[in-house]
Amino acid sequence: MASPCVICFGEALLDRVTGADAASGSVSPGGAPANVACGLSKLGTSSAFMGCLGSDEPGKQLFGHLSQVGVDVSGVVHHGSAPTRIVELELDGGERKFLGFAGGAATDSFADGLLQASDLSESLFQQADYLVVGSNALAYRDSATALQRALELANDYFVKIVLDVNWRPMFWVNPEEAKAQVEALAQQVDFLKLSESDAQWLYGTTEATRILAQLEQLEAAFVTAGAKGAGYAFAAGPKGHTPAFCISVRDTTGAGDAFVAGLIHQLATHSLQKLGNEGFIAEVLRYANAAGSLATTGLGAIAPQASDAEIQAFLVGRTE
Repeated sequence: MASPCVICFGEALLDRVTGADAASGSVSPGGAPANVACGLSKLGTSSAFMGCLGSDEPGKQLFGHLSQVGVDVSGVVHHGSAPTRIVELELDGGERKFLGFAGGAATDSFADGLLQASDLSESLFQQADYLVVGSNALAYRDSATALQRALELANDYFVKIVLDVNWRPMFWVNPEEAKAQVEALAQQVDFLKLSESDAQWLYGTTEATRILAQLEQLEAAFVTAGAKGAGYAFAAGPKGHTPAFCISVRDTTGAGDAFVAGLIHQLATHSLQKLGNEGFIAEVLRYANAAGSLATTGLGAIAPQASDAEIQAFLVGRTE
């Protein structure tokens, strides 16, 4: 396996579909950082997942799936007693609705929130170019401390930091404490991706240019809006909007994560000196949008993720 150039830090979990949808009862691997790691591996960019799983059967299942997709799992630890998180969600016309956690367990009782700073593999950071993080790790004392250590290691080894906010109130014991913590995290990253709802909650705007202007260290901001496409703004100059593709949607779970994987794959493959090139950035965003769109054509967050060849074929001759 090639050395990982992207570390994805945070939660890996199982998504269980409930309700009247034809997919009811299905269980699939998920968790935004794990989804991004798998998406990158499928695109041909080496990735590593860093997080804590339970020693239970779901944890073993997730570990095996990450390994099978080609993700470096040397940064995964297994908790001796805490269970692996299982999220229950409902699909309605392809749109997901998060209902809670399996068995009604408390949100702070799962293994992903118990990752220790001392568990982090420093050697992975020595090999990495990017670190991808989300905001859910901030919800728990142990994983928040581990996240801060990951940011420190990233800075020590000149690793670019990407934050996908992925705001999920259900992960927080005290959701009212989240905004200040997520704002502080955003001030420590190089690239920031938000959904429209994330952006409105955190900054009171969905305009990428206005968000970029609020964070002086930021190299770029991205705001995804599903069928409405995505807005972007780079400190080096390029800014604009890339439209979505017309496609038959089966399940939107993980679409934003596939977008992030496509985006980072492009940035990691090309020189960052191109960030000021309008044409290059437009193609990068078009590619990322295609990755996100194709991920909605099947059930679950990971199984429908496209390869680079599939994305390239999808883009041929398309003008929208």
